[in-house]
Amino acid sequence: MLFSDKNYTKTLILSILLCVAMIIFGLIYNIVFNLKSEEKLVDDIIDDGIATIFNYKAYDGKNAAAIASRYISTNSTEYKSLISSSNNILDNNLSLKERYKNFNSINKDIDNISLLLFDNIEFNNSIKDKNLWEMLRLEVADLSNSDVIEKYNTAAKTFNDKLSSPFFGFGGKLFFMQEYEYLVE
Repeated sequence: MLFSDKNYTKTLILSILLCVAMIIFGLIYNIVFNLKSEEKLVDDIIDDGIATIFNYKAYDGKNAAAIASRYISTNSTEYKSLISSSNNILDNNLSLKERYKNFNSINKDIDNISLLLFDNIEFNNSIKDKNLWEMLRLEVADLSNSDVIEKYNTAAKTFNDKLSSPFFGFGGKLFFMQEYEYLVE
């Protein structure tokens, strides 16, 4: 008798459908909100951490090139490689991974130029430039040991794992989220 009323049945069905729709909306909202907060964390590490150390290292490379240009040929492959690596780190058109390769190659470039500089008598007689060179060389090496890259890789892995899971992945793909690339050699 209770379910025989057509209006009551329609109301009951609509109520159940509305509850199911609200549950689905809540789940999707929670998934997307969770993924968005993870994505924001990775983006913040890129914007505040990686961008900072990339910029420092690129400009240290340019400063090292300025010192080196006083003592070695600017047409040498070592000098050109240092300038190229420094410029490529700052090139936002390159992927983060490509910029990271240049980030790491600056150390090798500076070591190669160091060999040339320490063979140069004028450089060895310039205490100021030797001190500046050593300071830049140490700073570049220090930036390579930054824990920002490790933090980024950990945050990117957490985000990528969630994005590739069946539950979170659906919500992420629904909103066109993409995985982050890892910065490893």
